[in-house]
Amino acid sequence: GACDNAAAADVTSFEDFGELMHLVPRAQAVADQLALQEGAVSVQVLPFHPDASYSEMVGDPADCSTRSPVPMLHLLRGSDVVQAEEMWATLHAADEAPGIQQRNSAYLRGLGW
Repeated sequence: GACDNAAAADVTSFEDFGELMHLVPRAQAVADQLALQEGAVSVQVLPFHPDASYSEMVGDPADCSTRSPVPMLHLLRGSDVVQAEEMWATLHAADEAPGIQQRNSAYLRGLGW
């Protein structure tokens, strides 16, 4: 079934951040396929890794928002994501506040190392 493909991945290869990132589209495809079943919920798959870095700046403290002690895929229920985004929007004027990720990045950069 759909889960067999994701489960067959060699977990030892996730020590490399790039290898984990290659798994994310496959895992999201499985989650999307499973969400089509009656009574299922949508899920977002987010990668976390000790070496995660999305910034062009070397040593960017904002990278800590996507780091974890071990490589992992975090599953978020789509309804929870929508609820968090709606709550954020009610607390902040759309033209005044940064997005959640931008706010987290700015906060972590303010803390520094």
